Amino acid sequence: MTRKNFLMRDVAIPETAATAAPASAPVFPWGGLLILAAAGFTAVTTELLPSGLLPQISRDLGVDESAVGSLTAAYAAVIVFTALPLSRLLGGRVPRKALLIGTVLAFALSNVLLASSPSLGLAVAARLLGGVAHGMLWSSMAPYVARIVPAHSVGRAMAMVFSGNSIALAVGAPIGTLMGSVLTWRASS
Repeated sequence: MTRKNFLMRDVAIPETAATAAPASAPVFPWGGLLILAAAGFTAVTTELLPSGLLPQISRDLGVDESAVGSLTAAYAAVIVFTALPLSRLLGGRVPRKALLIGTVLAFALSNVLLASSPSLGLAVAARLLGGVAHGMLWSSMAPYVARIVPAHSVGRAMAMVFSGNSIALAVGAPIGTLMGSVLTWRASS
Protein backbone atom coordinates (compact mmCIF):
# COMPACT_ATOMS: atom_id res chain seq x y z
CA MET A 1 0.00 0.00 0.00
CA THR A 2 1.42 3.35 -0.95
CA ARG A 3 1.62 6.19 1.50
CA LYS A 4 -1.08 8.17 -0.45
CA ASN A 5 -3.57 5.24 -0.46
CA PHE A 6 -2.91 4.61 3.22
CA LEU A 7 -3.70 8.25 4.11
CA MET A 8 -6.82 8.45 1.91
CA ARG A 9 -8.56 5.24 2.96
CA ASP A 10 -10.39 6.81 5.94
CA VAL A 11 -11.15 10.16 4.29
CA ALA A 12 -14.71 10.66 3.10
CA ILE A 13 -14.77 12.28 -0.30
CA PRO A 14 -17.84 14.50 -0.73
CA GLU A 15 -19.97 13.90 -3.79
CA THR A 16 -19.79 16.61 -6.39
CA ALA A 17 -22.18 17.35 -9.18
CA ALA A 18 -20.00 15.21 -11.44
CA THR A 19 -19.99 12.19 -9.12
CA ALA A 20 -23.52 12.42 -7.73
CA ALA A 21 -26.32 10.24 -9.04
CA PRO A 22 -28.40 12.14 -11.60
CA ALA A 23 -31.38 13.85 -9.97
CA SER A 24 -34.74 12.97 -11.42
CA ALA A 25 -36.60 15.79 -13.12
CA PRO A 26 -39.75 16.98 -11.38
CA VAL A 27 -42.83 15.14 -12.56
CA PHE A 28 -45.23 17.23 -14.62
CA PRO A 29 -48.61 17.10 -12.82
CA TRP A 30 -50.76 16.01 -15.77
CA GLY A 31 -53.58 14.66 -13.60
CA GLY A 32 -53.95 17.82 -11.55
CA LEU A 33 -53.85 20.02 -14.62
CA LEU A 34 -56.49 17.91 -16.38
CA ILE A 35 -58.73 18.20 -13.33
CA LEU A 36 -58.32 21.98 -13.39
CA ALA A 37 -59.09 22.03 -17.12
CA ALA A 38 -62.23 20.00 -16.40
CA ALA A 39 -63.21 22.49 -13.69
CA GLY A 40 -62.81 25.35 -16.17
CA PHE A 41 -64.83 23.40 -18.73
CA THR A 42 -67.59 22.89 -16.14
CA ALA A 43 -67.58 26.56 -15.13
CA VAL A 44 -68.00 27.88 -18.66
CA THR A 45 -70.55 25.23 -19.65
CA THR A 46 -72.51 25.97 -16.47
CA GLU A 47 -72.40 29.68 -17.24
CA LEU A 48 -73.72 29.34 -20.79
CA LEU A 49 -76.15 26.44 -20.54
CA PRO A 50 -79.35 28.26 -19.46
CA SER A 51 -79.05 30.60 -22.46
CA GLY A 52 -79.54 27.66 -24.80
CA LEU A 53 -82.42 26.21 -22.80
CA LEU A 54 -84.60 29.28 -22.16
CA PRO A 55 -87.77 27.86 -23.78
CA GLN A 56 -87.53 24.51 -21.92
CA ILE A 57 -86.82 26.14 -18.54
CA SER A 58 -89.57 28.72 -19.12
CA ARG A 59 -92.20 26.06 -19.85
CA ASP A 60 -91.15 23.87 -16.94
CA LEU A 61 -91.09 26.66 -14.35
CA GLY A 62 -94.19 28.36 -15.77
CA VAL A 63 -92.58 31.77 -16.32
CA ASP A 64 -91.77 33.96 -19.31
CA GLU A 65 -88.54 33.35 -21.20
CA SER A 66 -87.44 36.87 -20.35
CA ALA A 67 -87.73 36.01 -16.66
CA VAL A 68 -85.59 32.91 -17.20
CA GLY A 69 -82.96 35.21 -18.67
CA SER A 70 -82.37 36.34 -15.10
CA LEU A 71 -80.56 33.04 -14.54
CA THR A 72 -77.77 34.23 -16.82
CA ALA A 73 -77.86 37.84 -15.65
CA ALA A 74 -77.71 36.87 -11.96
CA TYR A 75 -74.80 34.52 -12.60
CA ALA A 76 -72.80 37.21 -14.42
CA ALA A 77 -73.63 39.95 -11.91
CA VAL A 78 -72.54 37.93 -8.91
CA ILE A 79 -69.22 37.16 -10.61
CA VAL A 80 -68.59 40.85 -11.19
CA PHE A 81 -69.44 41.90 -7.65
CA THR A 82 -67.94 39.03 -5.65
CA ALA A 83 -64.84 37.72 -7.44
CA LEU A 84 -62.39 40.39 -6.34
CA PRO A 85 -63.60 40.91 -2.76
CA LEU A 86 -63.83 37.16 -2.07
CA SER A 87 -60.47 36.38 -3.63
CA ARG A 88 -58.88 39.10 -1.48
CA LEU A 89 -60.69 37.87 1.62
CA LEU A 90 -60.06 34.16 1.15
CA GLY A 91 -56.89 34.17 -0.96
CA GLY A 92 -54.35 34.39 1.82
CA ARG A 93 -56.42 32.76 4.54
CA VAL A 94 -57.59 29.54 2.93
CA PRO A 95 -55.08 27.08 1.42
CA ARG A 96 -55.29 27.14 -2.38
CA LYS A 97 -56.07 23.45 -2.72
CA ALA A 98 -58.90 23.67 -0.16
CA LEU A 99 -60.24 26.76 -1.92
CA LEU A 100 -60.29 24.97 -5.28
CA ILE A 101 -61.96 21.89 -3.82
CA GLY A 102 -64.56 24.08 -2.10
CA THR A 103 -65.17 25.90 -5.37
CA VAL A 104 -65.77 22.66 -7.27
CA LEU A 105 -68.13 21.46 -4.53
CA ALA A 106 -70.01 24.77 -4.72
CA PHE A 107 -70.41 24.24 -8.49
CA ALA A 108 -71.78 20.78 -7.90
CA LEU A 109 -74.23 22.03 -5.29
CA SER A 110 -75.28 24.89 -7.55
CA ASN A 111 -76.01 22.53 -10.44
CA VAL A 112 -77.92 20.08 -8.24
CA LEU A 113 -80.01 22.92 -6.79
CA LEU A 114 -80.71 24.30 -10.25
CA ALA A 115 -81.72 20.90 -11.61
CA SER A 116 -84.11 20.33 -8.70
CA SER A 117 -85.53 23.87 -8.52
CA PRO A 118 -89.32 23.94 -8.41
CA SER A 119 -89.40 27.73 -8.88
CA LEU A 120 -87.54 30.52 -10.58
CA GLY A 121 -86.55 31.99 -7.21
CA LEU A 122 -84.69 28.86 -6.14
CA ALA A 123 -83.17 28.54 -9.61
CA VAL A 124 -81.81 32.11 -9.34
CA ALA A 125 -80.41 31.35 -5.87
CA ALA A 126 -78.67 28.26 -7.28
CA ARG A 127 -77.19 30.36 -10.08
CA LEU A 128 -75.97 32.96 -7.59
CA LEU A 129 -74.04 30.24 -5.78
CA GLY A 130 -72.64 29.07 -9.12
CA GLY A 131 -71.56 32.61 -9.96
CA VAL A 132 -69.66 32.92 -6.69
CA ALA A 133 -67.92 29.59 -7.41
CA HIS A 134 -67.14 30.71 -10.95
CA GLY A 135 -65.46 33.92 -9.80
CA MET A 136 -63.44 32.10 -7.15
CA LEU A 137 -62.34 29.43 -9.61
CA TRP A 138 -60.92 31.86 -12.15
CA SER A 139 -59.27 34.06 -9.54
CA SER A 140 -57.54 31.14 -7.83
CA MET A 141 -56.76 28.79 -10.71
CA ALA A 142 -53.81 30.62 -12.31
CA PRO A 143 -51.86 31.13 -9.07
CA TYR A 144 -52.46 27.47 -8.16
CA VAL A 145 -51.18 26.29 -11.54
CA ALA A 146 -48.08 28.46 -11.18
CA ARG A 147 -47.33 26.80 -7.84
CA ILE A 148 -47.65 23.16 -8.93
CA VAL A 149 -45.41 23.23 -12.01
CA PRO A 150 -41.76 24.17 -12.47
CA ALA A 151 -41.25 27.80 -13.52
CA HIS A 152 -40.17 26.84 -17.05
CA SER A 153 -43.46 24.93 -17.57
CA VAL A 154 -45.96 27.55 -16.39
CA GLY A 155 -46.92 28.68 -19.91
CA ARG A 156 -47.56 25.15 -21.12
CA ALA A 157 -49.52 24.32 -17.95
CA MET A 158 -51.67 27.46 -18.22
CA ALA A 159 -52.45 26.71 -21.86
CA MET A 160 -53.50 23.20 -20.92
CA VAL A 161 -55.71 24.30 -18.02
CA PHE A 162 -57.37 27.18 -19.84
CA SER A 163 -58.11 24.98 -22.85
CA GLY A 164 -61.07 23.78 -20.77
CA ASN A 165 -62.63 27.21 -21.34
CA SER A 166 -62.31 26.99 -25.14
CA ILE A 167 -63.56 23.41 -25.24
CA ALA A 168 -66.62 24.42 -23.19
CA LEU A 169 -67.43 27.21 -25.64
CA ALA A 170 -67.00 25.00 -28.69
CA VAL A 171 -68.36 21.70 -27.37
CA GLY A 172 -69.74 21.84 -23.81
CA ALA A 173 -72.48 24.42 -24.24
CA PRO A 174 -73.75 23.05 -27.59
CA ILE A 175 -73.80 19.44 -26.33
CA GLY A 176 -75.44 20.53 -23.07
CA THR A 177 -78.11 22.40 -25.03
CA LEU A 178 -78.68 19.37 -27.25
CA MET A 179 -78.98 17.13 -24.19
CA GLY A 180 -81.45 19.57 -22.66
CA SER A 181 -83.52 19.55 -25.84
CA VAL A 182 -83.51 15.77 -26.23
CA LEU A 183 -83.84 14.84 -22.55
CA THR A 184 -84.83 17.65 -20.19
CA TRP A 185 -83.11 20.85 -19.16
CA ARG A 186 -82.79 19.41 -15.67
CA ALA A 187 -80.84 16.41 -16.98
CA SER A 188 -78.28 18.62 -18.70
CA SER A 189 -77.83 20.99 -15.73
